[in-house]
Amino acid sequence: MSQRAFVQDALRRAKGDAGGACRSLCGSVRSRSVVHTDDTGWRMGGDAAFLMAFEIDEATVYQIRFHHLNGEVRELIHADNGGVMVKDRGRSFRSSNLSGVRQRKCMAHVIRSVSEVVQT
Repeated sequence: MSQRAFVQDALRRAKGDAGGACRSLCGSVRSRSVVHTDDTGWRMGGDAAFLMAFEIDEATVYQIRFHHLNGEVRELIHADNGGVMVKDRGRSFRSSNLSGVRQRKCMAHVIRSVSEVVQT
């Protein structure tokens, strides 16, 4: 299936204002005391992009972006959040703009890093 087919199916299944539901979910992420984040490579129109995930207990918000910098992260996790952001090893989280957010490394990423070192 293509990305377009997934989007069309999701819009067909969505009831009500899909944009409003998305804004509500993003607001839930912003107000949460713990947010898990991760990203992976993606392609849009043949160009490199990122699939960014922001996970809370009730939901996961996905964003597809051409850039994965701290500005994109701060759209959902504000610098004055006061909560904890569980993250990978990405540089986009090391910004001074996020210094007010407590950050913890995802243990799965730490284990993967150690495993890579052990294998080499």
